[in-house]
Amino acid sequence: MQPRPEAADDTGFEEVQERVDWLRTNAFPLASLAPGNSNFSDLMPLKAAIGDARVVLLGEQSHGDGAVFLLKTRLIEFLHQEMGFDVLAFESGLYDVDKSWRLLAAGEPAAIAVRRSVFSIWTGSQQFQPLISYIEQAARWTRPLELAGFDLQFTGTASRESFVTDLESFLTRGGSLQDTSWLTFRTSLQGLIAGSWITSVPSDAVRARFNEVLTTVRNTVTGMVTANVPDARLWNEVLAGSVDQAANTVNYARLGAANRESGNRRDHEWVPT
Repeated sequence: MQPRPEAADDTGFEEVQERVDWLRTNAFPLASLAPGNSNFSDLMPLKAAIGDARVVLLGEQSHGDGAVFLLKTRLIEFLHQEMGFDVLAFESGLYDVDKSWRLLAAGEPAAIAVRRSVFSIWTGSQQFQPLISYIEQAARWTRPLELAGFDLQFTGTASRESFVTDLESFLTRGGSLQDTSWLTFRTSLQGLIAGSWITSVPSDAVRARFNEVLTTVRNTVTGMVTANVPDARLWNEVLAGSVDQAANTVNYARLGAANRESGNRRDHEWVPT
């Protein structure tokens, strides 16, 4: 008789067996991983599991798992068509994805709009293309699948192309901003977005001035939130993220990508509200 196997980590055999038994009871077979199949009968058990939850998290073992992305696209179709979920949030820039959605809603093809914002590790993969096609179709429906981002980083060409000008257009609703301090801040902000802060970290004095103006701008936007100005809540979150992104970028430049503090700062310090 073979000895009873033990778990590879500190988990006891009984606990492992409990998990296996749970999977045997609760797992259900899938008919297909492929997107585009409108027969969702095999996914119907998810309705009971999800219940009245408003948020469903779709994870991944790694950023490069193509089979999982095909399945996630099929799950997105199911959640949208069968369960009424109508926002798809990516781990990509809050501003970038919002800008892409506005352009998409205005008629820009999804193949262009989505690539403006979502990280290229996904948009450049073959397995992501069915999702882009679905987003294109759904954008024309009565209840489209709206796109959103939840990352403080500037993740695509959208921020490089239009972040500063869009911010200026928004802030003019709250008064004038064209002075020397704003123009200096504008230059620093464009550098942060473009990534030049990584290759050449601004001096302490320049960053202090940047943060000073950014605080003033955020105070203006907070007042606009109170006054219920359209898009004020979005910009309030975007600017809050920019504060941490500036600090994170300096950390990244000085400590390197492999440093845990550099890589995890955004997870610890910033969560959109």
